[in-house]
Amino acid sequence: MINAQDIKIGTAIRMDGKLYFCIDFLHVKPGKGNTFMRTKLKDVVDGYVLERRFNIGEKLEDVRVERRPYQYLYKEGEDYIFMN
Repeated sequence: MINAQDIKIGTAIRMDGKLYFCIDFLHVKPGKGNTFMRTKLKDVVDGYVLERRFNIGEKLEDVRVERRPYQYLYKEGEDYIFMN
């Protein structure tokens, strides 16, 4: 779990059963009221961009994502074969 103020560009979070990457964020401290984070989140599956506002103390489920380079080798029936 991470706090909303820890969100940065590239952070992966799970929300409502979907995986999102943060593509933009803004820390907003209005003259009146509580501080909040205004974020743009991109759905990993369908690419839909969602604008969402989080209160600073709000807890979010973070996701560990590993990025590795792979080389495409060939297609075998319905499967694609890659080599790392």
